[in-house]
Amino acid sequence: MRLFTFLFASILMVLSSCTPHREMVILQDIANQGNQISINTPDHILRTGDILHVRVLTIDQESRELFNVNAMQMGMGGGISPNAGFFITGFTIDDQGFIELPIAGKVSVRGLTMTQAREALQQSIDQYLVDATVNLKLVNFTISILGEVNNPGMFYIYENSITILDALSMARDMTDFGNRNITLVRRNEDKVTFHSIDLNSRDFMTSEFFFMQPGDLLYVEPKPIKRLGFAQFPFSVVFSAITTALVVINFLDRN
Repeated sequence: MRLFTFLFASILMVLSSCTPHREMVILQDIANQGNQISINTPDHILRTGDILHVRVLTIDQESRELFNVNAMQMGMGGGISPNAGFFITGFTIDDQGFIELPIAGKVSVRGLTMTQAREALQQSIDQYLVDATVNLKLVNFTISILGEVNNPGMFYIYENSITILDALSMARDMTDFGNRNITLVRRNEDKVTFHSIDLNSRDFMTSEFFFMQPGDLLYVEPKPIKRLGFAQFPFSVVFSAITTALVVINFLDRN
C-alpha cells in the first residue's frame, strides 16, 4: 500500500509538471531525412487588382517630377501613413491588365512577373527619357494570420517573398494549443482555395504552398484539449491537492 501510494504520488507530480513536448515540435521527420533540402522561390504573377508603386529615376529633375506625379502628391499629403500613401498613389492593374502612367500612358503588365513588368515599363519610359531607371514595387503584399498564434493580425510584407515559417515568426509563433496541421486560404482572382499544411513533416517545404502569396491567410486551429475547455483547467492545483492528500494518508498509515 505504501509503495503504491508513493508511486502514484510520484506519477501525479510528474504529470503536473510536464507538457506534451512532441505535439509542440514541428519538422519532426527532419532527423530521418537529412539536413538539407532544395527549394525554389516562385515569382509572383501580377493579376487584376494588384497595386504597383512605380518610381522613375533620372538626372533631370523636371522630367523626374512629370513621371512621378503620384509620388510627389503623396509627399505633400501630411498625416498619411506610408502604407496608405502607397495604396492611394499606386497604380492598380485594371480588368484589361493595364496600368496607366503619366506621359507614357497604358502598359500591359498582368500575367507578368515583377521583373518582366519592370522591363516592360522601362521600355515604355525609354521612349521619352534617356538614361532613366524604373523602380517597381508591389504595394498590396499583405498576409493575415488567425487562430492559435501569439500575435494574430494582418501584416504588410516588404520582401519579395515570404514563407509560412516566416509568417508564423511574424505572428510570434503558435501557442501551445495550436494544431500543427494548419490551413492556408489562398485567394485568386475568381476563387478561394483551402489547403491543409502539415508542419510536422518537412514535405510542406517543397510544396507550392511553402511560399505565401499576396492576400493569403493562415489559420491555426486550436487543439481538441482547448476546444473542450481544458486550456484553463487548473491541473497543477488539482494534482498538487491530490499529491498532498496522498502524502498525508501515507504518513497516517505508517503511524
